[in-house]
Amino acid sequence: NPSRWDPYGLIGVGFYTVTEGSADNGTTAFGIGADLGIGTDFYITERFSVGLAAIFRSIGLIDSTGGGRNGTALFPFSMQGNFAYHF
Repeated sequence: NPSRWDPYGLIGVGFYTVTEGSADNGTTAFGIGADLGIGTDFYITERFSVGLAAIFRSIGLIDSTGGGRNGTALFPFSMQGNFAYHF
C-alpha cells in the first residue's frame, strides 16, 4: 500500500531581476542566485494533492557597472503552498 506522503528536495540556480519603483528611475538590479528547499505533497486522492515547501535563496545582485559599491546580496526565505491535479 503506497504512502500518501511524497517528500522532495529542491536545488537550483536562477537569474534574477529586481526593481524598486519604476524601471525608468534606474533602480534595476540583475544577478544570479541559488535555491535550496524541502517540501512534501499529501495525496488526498490519486489525482489531487496538497503541498507545502520551504525555500531559501541566496542572490548576488549588480545594480550598476560604475563605482566601488555596485552590488548587494539578498537572502530571502519563503513558504509555498499548493493544491494540484495530477494527469
